[in-house]
Amino acid sequence: MTQLSLIAFVIIAFPALSLGQTKKQSLNDFGKDEIYYYTGISSSTAKFDYLQIAQRLETPVVNAVLNSVEISRMMPYYQDVRIINFDVTTFKINIFNTDPITNGPGKVIKTAEILIKDKRSRTITVNLDKYKIKIPGKSFFISIEFIRDKVNERLTPMTLDGNVEPLSVDLKPHQFIGSYQPYVGMSPIKGKQINTWALTQYNKWVIYDYFAPDYTDFAISAVISY
Repeated sequence: MTQLSLIAFVIIAFPALSLGQTKKQSLNDFGKDEIYYYTGISSSTAKFDYLQIAQRLETPVVNAVLNSVEISRMMPYYQDVRIINFDVTTFKINIFNTDPITNGPGKVIKTAEILIKDKRSRTITVNLDKYKIKIPGKSFFISIEFIRDKVNERLTPMTLDGNVEPLSVDLKPHQFIGSYQPYVGMSPIKGKQINTWALTQYNKWVIYDYFAPDYTDFAISAVISY
């Protein structure tokens, strides 16, 4: 009797990638409807005096291309005493590499000035494709630089007890505390480390831990391709 051996050939099909095809990935994504805390607003106990805030992000590869940035912000809910154009908000986006010594923001890779005219939008999306920004390492920072002028300044009314909630018509404010747009949200997703930094009036980058340890990241996300 002749024994027959059956050999099965298994063909595994892999999706074909065309030359030049890129992969896109979101960094620091978060639930936009779950943001309850914001940075940038001065209060009676803590004046916000930072020149910039920066979010640290990590990429899976070197030389990834930064395609876009998305920022969740708070819209002013109080009435300012001045007649100003609330439709316009201007700020700068700076892209930094990581300083090898401090692990904070290092050298500037790119700067872009952003003009926002839609006062009703809580989400700001900035397309950066035209700048062709390459991230040299596997970590980098996206910063919001506040432009401290009258266009961006917002005056928060405050009572004698330090209350900064909207005032009733029969309650006069004790003083007005100024701060500058945009008011950036804190991501509801808690990370393993604090990734938020701020630039002081003395041009020194420090870890921004005002909301730590519960909140470790700003509501600043990015899309990269590689």
